[in-house]
Amino acid sequence: PAAPAPAPAAATAPPAPPAVSADYVAALEKRVADMELVHACKTHSAVVFIKPHAVTEEVKDLVKAEFANRGIYVLSEGVIPAEEIDQQQLIDTHYGAIAAKAVRQKPAALTVQPKAQAQFQK
Repeated sequence: PAAPAPAPAAATAPPAPPAVSADYVAALEKRVADMELVHACKTHSAVVFIKPHAVTEEVKDLVKAEFANRGIYVLSEGVIPAEEIDQQQLIDTHYGAIAAKAVRQKPAALTVQPKAQAQFQK
């Protein structure tokens, strides 16, 4: 007589994924944030101001077009009221940083591009 056929293997469910702890999620979020920071440091960004007397649709379109021609993307735009500029000392802070660097450096330590040097000597 023939041997009985083996019983079919019982279907097994895939193993359950491991439980994810809050610490694991926090560590993962930190790694993502760190990678975003590394990427951000490899790109350049700027805040561009158009002088109040020149803010027209034509000037804004011109600035965007010139940026686009150079591969520069405008991520957002807006208006900063004069009161906010004054209260937060935005202009003072900007020019203060430039002035602080100028005070620290001796003129001989400044890098002058050859074209600018030639123009200056005219």
